Amino acid sequence: SPYVRLAALRALFMLGRKETKAAIEQAALSQDLFAINILADVPGSEDILYELTHQSNPLIKINAALALLHLGDSRCITPLCDLLIRDSRDLAFVPHQSLGKSLTCWKIIPSASVNLKD
Repeated sequence: SPYVRLAALRALFMLGRKETKAAIEQAALSQDLFAINILADVPGSEDILYELTHQSNPLIKINAALALLHLGDSRCITPLCDLLIRDSRDLAFVPHQSLGKSLTCWKIIPSASVNLKD
C-alpha cells in the first residue's frame, strides 16, 4: 500500500535514516498529497515544496504552501493568499486522513457556503 510505504518512510526518516528523504520527495513530485504534507517535517525540502506551489492543481498548491509555512519559508505567502483570500470560488479547507489515520493532507471544498450549509 502506498500509505503504508509513506508512513514507513516518514518513520525511518524521523529515526535518522536520512536516505529516505529522496523517496519521500519523489512521491511528493508525483503529486502525492500525503507525501507533500510529510515534507513539512523534512528540513531542506523547501525548494521542492516551492516548485509544487506553482502547480495548477489547487490541492497540490495548498498542501505545498502549508508545508512551506510549517518550515517557516516566506515563499508560502503568495500561494496562501491566492487560495485563502475570499473570492467567488468560496473555498473551504478540511483535513483528510489516510485509511489508517497515520497520514494527513488538506482537501478543498468549492462553493463552501452551499456545500457545507447543513
